[in-house]
Amino acid sequence: MIRGIGLTGDITSAYFMPAKYQNFDYQVRMKRTGCASCGNGFLLRETTSTVVYFRYTNSGYFYIYACNTIDCYDWKLPTYSTAIIKGGFNVIRVVAINNLYKFYINNVLVNQGTASGSYASYNKVGYVGVDFYSDKAAGNFLDVDYAILTKK
Repeated sequence: MIRGIGLTGDITSAYFMPAKYQNFDYQVRMKRTGCASCGNGFLLRETTSTVVYFRYTNSGYFYIYACNTIDCYDWKLPTYSTAIIKGGFNVIRVVAINNLYKFYINNVLVNQGTASGSYASYNKVGYVGVDFYSDKAAGNFLDVDYAILTKK
């Protein structure tokens, strides 16, 4: 298990630098203690110019967004989901095959779609990893029980 407290007022991430992936099934079992509205999740296909984020909060919301070197774009605005176990361990998962993305929380498909048009650049080979935002409150931790990546 990995436990992190993160950088206050910032996003902290961890990923394995040498390996980059395009088509994969990635799942992480994690638990957040502390900030109920702070995002916890993972980054996908990160390159020097683009990245996709899939996050959830202990207040019951998930969201998906993509960033490039200039701006960030909402793929899925914050959406409430009963699939999220507030304050407990959650398994978040994405299956990314070429431009198709399927997003799961605790084995419930919460969103799917294709990255095309202005989002086509987010289909590149890149890093995968975990990340979370930490506010200034005491007692903020992210516990990662496991992360499993299967190449497709």
